[in-house]
Amino acid sequence: MNKKSSFVLILVLLLSACTTPQSINSTDISLIDDDSPLQTERVFEPNCRFVKFQNANRESVITGIERLLCTEDRFFVLDRRGNKLLSFDKNGTFLRSTTSMIGKSKNEYISLFDATLDKTSKRIYVYCDAPCKLMIFDYDLNVIDNIDFPIFTWELSVDDNYLYCLSPDLEDGKIMRLMCVDKKNPSGAAKELLSTQSAIPELGTNGKSIIHCDDCYFAMPFEQSIYHIKNGMIIDAYHVAFDDLWFDSDANDTGLSDFLRINRNRHWMITNICPSDSTILFNTNKFHSFVINRKTNQCTSYRGIVDSNIPIFSSRLIPTDGLYGYAVYEMSLGKIKSVIDKTIGVEIKGIDPTVVKLASEYKTEDNPTVCIWKIK
Repeated sequence: MNKKSSFVLILVLLLSACTTPQSINSTDISLIDDDSPLQTERVFEPNCRFVKFQNANRESVITGIERLLCTEDRFFVLDRRGNKLLSFDKNGTFLRSTTSMIGKSKNEYISLFDATLDKTSKRIYVYCDAPCKLMIFDYDLNVIDNIDFPIFTWELSVDDNYLYCLSPDLEDGKIMRLMCVDKKNPSGAAKELLSTQSAIPELGTNGKSIIHCDDCYFAMPFEQSIYHIKNGMIIDAYHVAFDDLWFDSDANDTGLSDFLRINRNRHWMITNICPSDSTILFNTNKFHSFVINRKTNQCTSYRGIVDSNIPIFSSRLIPTDGLYGYAVYEMSLGKIKSVIDKTIGVEIKGIDPTVVKLASEYKTEDNPTVCIWKIK
């Protein structure tokens, strides 16, 4: 039997082992549309932390933060465009990257898709394509294991016992599944937790749909619910009433270009979920700021995010593993610097002194600087 036939047989066996998705207890969340920007003091604690990732050499260059993994003393940046995982200390000093591991040998990879942080075992799981496999690293980015992984995966997450995979169907692009496998046996039988037939073929996620913050939170692309997942089960769900802002259920019968044209001004994908005990923050494909109050079961939609001490902000939450109760944004230091440069000779008032210093020192070749907010 050739390798391709073996791969197909394994995939069929895995899918045949899927269980029927459980009955889900869903809470309806009413939507309040607010055209004003979200004032940070309404959601976050007064003080935030800034981390400037060092650009020490060519290996340390970040072309984009696809996902941020956080431990007590380190940050790991998934840079998919740069095809590498980078590690920095808690102050942003560069430590190491996986650049030297790009290749075709056993402990190398061709393309890196996603990564997730396992604080329980202090390991990082990285899904790689061509060929499909899991690479497991320690916190020093040493390879611990290399496992064949037959489930084609867009996104990856983990909790104490399970790995979760957002997996598009390779034959029918309208079908997408949330799969679950035992972390102790990643090549073993998988079960299906959730599936949809409303996916738009060839259209990937914008941001991340699955987040690991103590437990896992997940939003199936092209649907309207946020799911809380733990130990291989969906615990509960929050169904957000987007009403006419969401595309029709038959929208996947249109082509990709028609879908994007028709739904240009609609929110059709929940991404970058950021949970706390009181609140769930998230974006959609349009990056507006959405805030769910878990006590009132109301969700407020804001036009972006502003802070009186930080004049220019991105509304996009950085998908972050390992920081429950916090939100992370990338600072627009170049824009802030242009504002400050126009005030030469004029006293700068009302802007956080740390932000003034970071912006004044900013160079176009710099790595990103992130702002970490604690949610009230």
